[in-house]
Amino acid sequence: EKLDWINKEDLSEDLTCVLDMKKGTISAPIPDRETSDIVKLVKVADKRERRLKILNERYAEIDQLLQQNKRLDLSQQMEKVLKERATIIYF
Repeated sequence: EKLDWINKEDLSEDLTCVLDMKKGTISAPIPDRETSDIVKLVKVADKRERRLKILNERYAEIDQLLQQNKRLDLSQQMEKVLKERATIIYF
């Protein structure tokens, strides 16, 4: 099974050994934790360091979060005003 890029936080305990492997190496057989009939072999195709995204790459995400927070604040303010001005009449 071919996997895409995997973050080290997402590795299961039995696969943490790949963190110390070099690019192009194949692991020793890794027994499956659930089934004794299965072993895994892992080949490290490539490694890359995680980098922080620059502002231009995150702008849309940040803008969306800020707008979402602003909409929430405005809707809560509006709800408060409407409740203060509301009149309930019982018949």
